[in-house]
Order: sequence, then C-alpha cells, then structure tokens
Amino acid sequence: MNKRTINTSTWLKIIKIAAGSCLAIILADLLGLSYSASAGIITLLSIQDTKKETLKVAIKRFAAFATAVLIALIIFQSLGYHPVTFGLFLLFFVTASYLFHITEGIPMCSVLVSHFLIEQNMSLAFIGNEVAILGIGIIIGVILNLYMPDNTGAVLKDIVLVEEEVKAILKNMAAVLRVKNRSGQEDDDMAPDREKMQELDHMLSRLEEHLNLAQKQAYENMNNTLLTDTRYYIGYFTMRKEQVLMLKQTLADMKQLKLIPKQANPLAYMMDKIKEQFRESNNARELIKELNRMKELFKEEPVPATREEFENRAILYGIMNNIESFLIIKRDFVDSVTEKQIERFWKRSGKTK
Repeated sequence: MNKRTINTSTWLKIIKIAAGSCLAIILADLLGLSYSASAGIITLLSIQDTKKETLKVAIKRFAAFATAVLIALIIFQSLGYHPVTFGLFLLFFVTASYLFHITEGIPMCSVLVSHFLIEQNMSLAFIGNEVAILGIGIIIGVILNLYMPDNTGAVLKDIVLVEEEVKAILKNMAAVLRVKNRSGQEDDDMAPDREKMQELDHMLSRLEEHLNLAQKQAYENMNNTLLTDTRYYIGYFTMRKEQVLMLKQTLADMKQLKLIPKQANPLAYMMDKIKEQFRESNNARELIKELNRMKELFKEEPVPATREEFENRAILYGIMNNIESFLIIKRDFVDSVTEKQIERFWKRSGKTK
C-alpha cells in the first residue's frame, strides 16, 4: 500500500490557510462587521499555489464582486428579496462571469450576495460591510502568499541531473553501436546487446519522469517570481523533452537492427563526442557539421551485399538523422536565447556559448 506524503510547500499552504482564515475572522470581528466568518472563507479561497496565481485570482474576484453587486442591486430593488429573485440573480451573474472570464469569483460572490437576501438589505452601509469582508479576506490571502520558498536552487539542480542522465544514455547508446572484438579492435557485424537496450528503456523512462517534475518546478518558479522573468527554465526543459523524444526514436530504431554494422563505429564515436560536449550553453553547430560530414562518408561505403546488410545500414542512416534532429533542437534553442538571458542564466554561473 502506497503511503501518501505531504511536501513542504503543501504544509506551508495548509498553515497559511489556517492562520490566515483565523486572522481574517478576528480582524472582521474587531471592525464590527456582520458575517465575519465569511472573511475567513474568502482568505481560504484566496490562497493559491503561486504568487502570480493569487494576484490574478484576487483581481478577478474583485471584478466579479462589482458585477455581482450591480446585478443584485437591479434585481433585488426591482423584484424584491425572494429565493426566486436570488435564482434569477445567479442566472445573470453566472452568465456574466463566463462571458467576462471571471468564473473564479462565482462561489465567493454568491455567498456574499446571499447576505443581502438574508438581511433583505442593500443599503450603501451594508454593501460597504460586504466590501470590507471581501477586502480583508483577499488582502490577507495575498499578503500571506507574498512569501513563497525560492525553488531556483532545485531547478538548477534539476538541470545538472537531467544533463547527467542524458550523458549516461548517450554513453550507453554508443556502447551498443560500437563493434569490437575481444581484443578491442573493430570487428565484423555483431549482434546488438539487447540487455543494454532494455536498460536504456528504463533510463529514458526515468529521465521522462524527471523532466516532467522539473518542468513543473520551473512553472512554479516562474509564477512565484514577480519581478524577474524566469521563463528561460521552462524553455530549457521543453527543449530537453523534445530531445528525449529523439533519443526514444533512436532506441526504437536500434531495436530494429538484427546486426550492428561495423559502419556504426563512427556513429558511436559521434555519440561519445556529443556526450563530452553536452552542456546547457553548447550551440551544437560544430557537432552538426561533423555529423553531416560523417553522413557523406557513410554514403561512400561499398554497396551492401545482402538484403539484411542493406536493411541494417538503412536503419543506421535513420539513426544518424535522429541524432542530427537531436542536435538541431539544441541549436535552435540556443539561437532563441536572448542576450539578457545569457547574461542572467549563463554568465553568472561561468557558462559560455
């Protein structure tokens, strides 16, 4: 049976909800507001997972409340305070919320407007009471969520770990494609190492899981950074995910090989070279040129003598194309990085293009 655990950020959110809701109710009571408990519920609903999300939702809920008061004022003053008129209010308010994309305020504002129904009162003073409740709840929620643990360190650690995992995969792929005899010299065609390919399957699966978690952390980092643009990290992990797809396709092609042709040795060497130069800021241009030269030499090889040799060589050429796509993805990413991002994300850590 799997044990569920609560991470640090979730515990922090729980504490904020409990403390913030309690504080909002106490403050509303001190100000002598009616329905003070609603301020606590509004605080609870205002605390989101990230700073930007909290601010965005807060603005939408203020807009939704203004819309709700206007609709309620027209309906209740015209038709009276009855359950049917409250239903009519909901019909118009919910419709307007969807039209203006402020649906986040539907539950909260409906509760506040229900106070008008209960009291049968929409005087300026009582509307002020509801504005105060809303303001206290949202402001306390926003203030509490201005503190979010900085996870930049975790994101940077993910970058290092992802690169190490990709290097290990390239190293193992090169080992599968390297044709050597017992003395370590190049040999004739040999059977592929199926066991190592199975290991590569597991490595790629682990890398995909790691990338998904890393990208999630990068999104949290972006949404918790109000004054600095950290979208670079999201672009980085997206690029790596695209590269992993090419590695998966490469492994799928390798599995189709009945024998590893000796022509695979230059490609194994190329994979090792990519591994050695594999880093966040490498633009891969020289590697692409070298791979293209290797492809031209590959075409000059003697014509295959058997159908099986032809099929294996064709698969090998397809693998070369996959590796070229792998490198092009990196080149295009580096080309998209701005000078400002280079200054912030590469030069400060000693990385160069």
